[in-house]
Amino acid sequence: MVRVEHEQEKNRFIINLGDNLAVLDYDLAGKKINFTRTYVPHASRGKGYAELLVKTGMNWAREQSFEIRASCWFARKYLE
Repeated sequence: MVRVEHEQEKNRFIINLGDNLAVLDYDLAGKKINFTRTYVPHASRGKGYAELLVKTGMNWAREQSFEIRASCWFARKYLE
């Protein structure tokens, strides 16, 4: 089972893939959140990790009542 961890002190969500991490980075400004970058190592792409990170991050942001933005192209797809 894949587990998404929220590292609030580093403003990111991660999935530990053993030797590497899949990462969703964000910036906070008051009650606004901007998802800035999604990264999945090349060997682990196409397995749904980025989608899981973005969905988890956006669900958390909604629970916190943040105004959500996405400068990351991948995360932006889920806002549209």
